[in-house]
Amino acid sequence: MKRFLLIVLFFLIIKISYGQEIHINSYPNSIIDIGIGVGPNYGIMGFKTVLGYKGTGVMVGAGTISGMFAYEIGLQASAKWLFINIGYGVYGKSTYVTYYYSYEDVISGLIINAGGKINLVKSKKLFLELGIGYGTGGKIESPYGPPRTIDGPSAVLGIGYKIAL
Repeated sequence: MKRFLLIVLFFLIIKISYGQEIHINSYPNSIIDIGIGVGPNYGIMGFKTVLGYKGTGVMVGAGTISGMFAYEIGLQASAKWLFINIGYGVYGKSTYVTYYYSYEDVISGLIINAGGKINLVKSKKLFLELGIGYGTGGKIESPYGPPRTIDGPSAVLGIGYKIAL
């Protein structure tokens, strides 16, 4: 009896999974994409908007990192579900700690990210955005020597919505 119930449950799960459609190969004619998330595109933790046809256009992100303002301004190109963007903004923070004080500052520089958008609903307006990239050119000022350049990988995770005007 247990074996029969397990087999029925197994086939029921397969049937339900085939009923779930994940659309990753088309993109509606949107003019504005808005979203919230984490990563440099979203101002570390905040929002992002892309103004342009089908996710290709001007990208602006703003948010916060440890209570400090963070941003990214740049361009994004999309082809169906794939995107790549390049911009200037915040991709990290630095902290100086001395015997008498500590000082925090943001690390800003060139940021390049690429990734994909996975549509979450049949109307293809709600999507999950995943991406990886690289930030470079940021300088950390030091009270004890010359500034250092800090480079490093970046990641993007967000959820967005497409608006057609």
